[in-house]
Amino acid sequence: NCQKCKILLLDNCDQVQIDDVSNSKIFIGASSGSIFVRNCKNCTFSVACKQFRTRDCENCTFNLHCKTDPVIETSTDMRFAPFNGAYPGHRKAMIDAGLDPSVNGKWHAV
Repeated sequence: NCQKCKILLLDNCDQVQIDDVSNSKIFIGASSGSIFVRNCKNCTFSVACKQFRTRDCENCTFNLHCKTDPVIETSTDMRFAPFNGAYPGHRKAMIDAGLDPSVNGKWHAV
């Protein structure tokens, strides 16, 4: 239930669930598991993960590095682009999460 927030997750993690966020920017540097985004509106995300799923989102932009094909359910006005973030130690965090930082991932397989 965050509104007008900037959220940065600058380490690797297993799974992230994001629900009911609006008018915010969210950065997730490296997830070895799944990212679930639900019921979000007017947000911008930069996400590097193994699996990406979204449901019931509206007017969101996703800059995505995904190891598997993304799953988009019942969402509208969604935009997708290649992952666009970095921080000191990010390359190591991606490798530790089982992600290959030298490829763009499957952001385009929507």
